[in-house]
Amino acid sequence: MVLYIASAVLALMLTFTSGANAKVPCRKTEDVTRLLSKTHSESVIFSAVSVRGHILHVWTDPDSGEWTATIDLPNGKSCLVDTGPRHKIVKPKKGQAL
Repeated sequence: MVLYIASAVLALMLTFTSGANAKVPCRKTEDVTRLLSKTHSESVIFSAVSVRGHILHVWTDPDSGEWTATIDLPNGKSCLVDTGPRHKIVKPKKGQAL
């Protein structure tokens, strides 16, 4: 399951962060954490270390269904990768395509 979430978020990250003119909103990590946890009632359901040197987080609010994907950079900032109004945790069976 975690692999499927990571794959989907990685695909989104590459879509939103590639290209010379890509603009991704970034703020201090503690500010992003406060915003997502306090204001949006989201908590981290997935984290992974990237080979590109950052940490990827997927945040969700189980009550509203909202989700947010962020990356933590080595410089102490976190960047919004994507967000959406609904999420679904997928538990595929072995060999089953998504």
